[in-house]
Amino acid sequence: MTPQQFQQWRIDHDYTQAEIAEVLGVHYRTISKWEIGARKIPPFMHITLRCVNEKGGVQNTEGIQRKEVKKKAHGRKDSNSKKDR
Repeated sequence: MTPQQFQQWRIDHDYTQAEIAEVLGVHYRTISKWEIGARKIPPFMHITLRCVNEKGGVQNTEGIQRKEVKKKAHGRKDSNSKKDR
């Protein structure tokens, strides 16, 4: 997806940069950088945008909380592992 294609999709679907950033879980500056070509758009974005379009976008994302992923430090044991019990 080119920067122009991404921007045209956003405009055609009546999203501001801030709104589509919220839906995609990125900062609005990332959207701006994608649209001017200063940052590469992920190769799967066309699929993601299709899903956003089919699911209804912002209206259906209210109340959905993002999961926090705990990262284990490399080489350390997880304190909840079976070995520690």
